[in-house]
Amino acid sequence: MVKKRKKKKEKQENQNNQKNQDNPKDQQYSIEKIIPKDKFDSLIKGLYKDFKLIVPKEAENEIEFDYLDPENEKYQFPEYQNLRVSPKKFLFPQKEVLYSFEKEGTGIKIKEKEEKIDDQIIFGIRSCDARSYKILDTFFSSGKYSDPYYFSKRNKTLLIGLACNDPMSTCFCTSVGGAPFSSEGLDAILYDLGDNYIFKIISEKGIIFEKYVKEYPDVNKVDLKKKEELATSARGKIQFEINLDNIEKDLDSLFESDIWTKVARRCLSCGACSYVCPTCHCFDVQDKSDKSGGKRVRIWDNCQSSIFTLEASGHNPRNSGKERTRQRIYHKFNYYLKNYKILGCVGCGRCIKVCPTNRDLRESLKIVVETAEKA
Repeated sequence: MVKKRKKKKEKQENQNNQKNQDNPKDQQYSIEKIIPKDKFDSLIKGLYKDFKLIVPKEAENEIEFDYLDPENEKYQFPEYQNLRVSPKKFLFPQKEVLYSFEKEGTGIKIKEKEEKIDDQIIFGIRSCDARSYKILDTFFSSGKYSDPYYFSKRNKTLLIGLACNDPMSTCFCTSVGGAPFSSEGLDAILYDLGDNYIFKIISEKGIIFEKYVKEYPDVNKVDLKKKEELATSARGKIQFEINLDNIEKDLDSLFESDIWTKVARRCLSCGACSYVCPTCHCFDVQDKSDKSGGKRVRIWDNCQSSIFTLEASGHNPRNSGKERTRQRIYHKFNYYLKNYKILGCVGCGRCIKVCPTNRDLRESLKIVVETAEKA
């Protein structure tokens, strides 16, 4: 019997949902200023006096997040939609020394990591990447102990977003609870109106920004109307949308389904999708040592690797791409919902862009939903 699926939401309900995503319930502040783009550099320099700034910068062949030195360079946002690599690495580095150790007589002396963490701002982060930090926050604080290495940086970091006027063809944030103009997870957000930005303070932590923007004029009705028009336009540019309201139950019924052979057919197990994903957090821990001592290092790992679940006995419970592909989808769209009541995907579309065989996560989700409907 075909499952009863929820009907497509009416236009008014969609508009209400969009409003809720663009302005989440936990938002407490409504400080909104207009910043002319020709005055933008002065805002950057003002913030730099008290914070390290991580911003999108033009690199050799692409745009990437990096630290800014506005004393030696005038900064304007480069033209970009979203970056190939998220700013996840600034809080969860690809390679990180946890502690070092050295021989001391017949014993071992442990030397804890000493790291000075400055207050910093990730500036110009897109809404999807801001939401990814909420997912990482949840994971690294779950269980009996929270991760001190992650939170030593996270607690010193503020997020200033840049609303997305032109989503990419691979974006599907609206299918996983996001929106191009969402302010969820941000401390403040910028809306690009053309010649000006609206600077809006979002969170309690973000109230610290008030002193940096107090000299700028307040927004007016014309500015707000233009912002709403841009938000509606941006949302309309999302080319793919799917109803995932029942995705947890759908996957519960399909674990042994033949669809996973089809879904995984083109997977090379290269792990590119995991390494660019802003919410992936799997890691390995290795000891690097010599005769006098060594260090314990945490490095990114990925569940698509053929040795990720390889046991010392030689047995591998996920010995083919089928099992590994299934695991990746279940992790983000089933296990996360069971464990944390949230999806583990923000719809940034990076995995789609970097896949060397053009595997598309959206098509995999579509297969899951359609197969469950027919079950």
